[in-house]
Amino acid sequence: MTRTPFEQRRRDEALRRARRRARIAALAVAPVAVAAGVAFSPLLDVDTVRVSGNARITAAAIRAAAKVGTGTPLATLDTAAVHRRVARLRGVKSVTVARAWPSGLTIRVVERVPVVAARRPGRFDLYDIDGVLVDTVPVAPANAPVLTVPGEPTAAVVTATVALLRALPESLRKHVRDLSADATGSLAFRLSDRSQVLWGDAERTPEKAHALELLVRQHAKRYDVRIPDRPAVVPH
Repeated sequence: MTRTPFEQRRRDEALRRARRRARIAALAVAPVAVAAGVAFSPLLDVDTVRVSGNARITAAAIRAAAKVGTGTPLATLDTAAVHRRVARLRGVKSVTVARAWPSGLTIRVVERVPVVAARRPGRFDLYDIDGVLVDTVPVAPANAPVLTVPGEPTAAVVTATVALLRALPESLRKHVRDLSADATGSLAFRLSDRSQVLWGDAERTPEKAHALELLVRQHAKRYDVRIPDRPAVVPH
């Protein structure tokens, strides 16, 4: 079919417009395709999982809880799920999970620090300052005073002991030794200078802590804060 010059120009213009639209569409799709290709490239797979902040919990235990295998695409890794899994480890207080481009993952933990070791038959249960069970070990660590009670320590005694330690200023807490509770739950302990503190039950804990903070300036042999507004001191 013979076209007139006018018809040929219109046809050529229509073809040019069609090719231009195709090029624009290709340019729009290309970055997405490239990004997808890069995201799933072996170059951006997880090669290393770096663990930091841990002292009591092994890096191997943290990596096992994280469940991130080498070769996992870093771009699509569910870091929130990794966070949840590691946070469930006993002894972990908080977790931070972050991608370390191009091929790493970092997991930083803040561990719970034991402040008391409750003696049980053949073991010690370690509790932190929030009263959370941190670990169970055969030997009490040096930085956690041992709590001894007749029989098994009850939850109430452990709670009262943790409240006692939380109420004390750090300057006193670090000197607490040999915690004990009698059958009624009345607490007592020694300080690092071997002086004795009669604490009593869980009532009026903040007032007792304040009274003891004032009394220790006397460097006495015994401090009785069971009734905090009428404390007693036995001098050396």
